[in-house]
Amino acid sequence: MPAESALDLNLLAAFEALYAERSVTGAARRQGIGQPAMSAALSRLRRLLGDELFIRVGATMQPTPRAEAIGPRIAEALALLRSAVAADVAFEPGRAERRFTIAASDSVTLVLMPRVLGLLREAAPGIAIRIIGLAKDDAVGLLDRGQADVVIGTFRAAPPRLVTTTLFRDRFIGIARKAHPVLEAPVTLDAWLAWPHALFTLRGDMRGEVDDILARRDRSRRVALSLPHLLALPALLAGSDLLAAVPSRLAPVLRGGDIATFPLPIATEEWRVMMLASPLTRRDKALAWLRGIVRQAASAL
Repeated sequence: MPAESALDLNLLAAFEALYAERSVTGAARRQGIGQPAMSAALSRLRRLLGDELFIRVGATMQPTPRAEAIGPRIAEALALLRSAVAADVAFEPGRAERRFTIAASDSVTLVLMPRVLGLLREAAPGIAIRIIGLAKDDAVGLLDRGQADVVIGTFRAAPPRLVTTTLFRDRFIGIARKAHPVLEAPVTLDAWLAWPHALFTLRGDMRGEVDDILARRDRSRRVALSLPHLLALPALLAGSDLLAAVPSRLAPVLRGGDIATFPLPIATEEWRVMMLASPLTRRDKALAWLRGIVRQAASAL
């Protein structure tokens, strides 16, 4: 191994940042260093490991198969090291300056984060929160790669190795524009199914849980619009005859203006909104404190 390419923790941290950000500029910002320094670190990593590691594809730096293979293990090793150090360091929220990354959907962000930020403003004004989008199929990967400190969402089966906390429960309600003809009388199942529907989904498909429930009753609806952006939904419904089913805790946010809510004419089950964290962070006092803040915010809903 060439002497100038000897492995050190700074190089591992640079790799972790590049793997998470997929951008030299973003990785440099994440590490608090200049872009030339991050480029130099990438060059050293390439010489050391004998692989390109990250290849430019469009506007991003995509990992090579070698980088994909070692990325989660490097993130896990660094998380273990950080938690070991943090376990012996007192955490004082009022004096702390740290950034946490939370992966969550639009709906969870709208419901929960105003309360979280309110608690942080009072207890820890130096704490910064970065919220990133959540692809449910990659929730565990976000934690394993160190791209998120906690993940908040609805999951059918969270791996038992993760630290799992139930934050609150929710169920679906219907929304439509206030002048929608379906609202002129109590909404029956036949009347509800006679109109086109919009589907808010993070999976990018045209089928949701409501469709599965309908299928068990040998019924179906016509999904005319599928979108991953919840905030766009009220405006789209206000200018159309589309109907939608959304989490009930969003009612105070979405209701008003041109939008009305109504009970769905079909029974749906409650679901749990959970917070997931890596077991490697159990001893991280700062992260344990953040999880407590999130639990406190959820308990006030």
